[in-house]
Amino acid sequence: MNRDDLLRELTALDFVAVDLNLYLNTHPMDCEAIQEFNRVIHKAGQLRDMYEKAYGPLTANRASECPWQWF
Repeated sequence: MNRDDLLRELTALDFVAVDLNLYLNTHPMDCEAIQEFNRVIHKAGQLRDMYEKAYGPLTANRASECPWQWF
């Protein structure tokens, strides 16, 4: 995946996670939704790690792997 594809997929997964989170606020016992939420969060974490290894941190509060982290 290239940079744009990773960002697009990550944005979509983050949207699904927020949507499922809102759904689970009103349906806390829906086991399928809980499993899907956990799957989406896991996949988003993997993509976020993949992106950050290739292109650097996505947010200001994520540490860079660069030896000169203040850049």
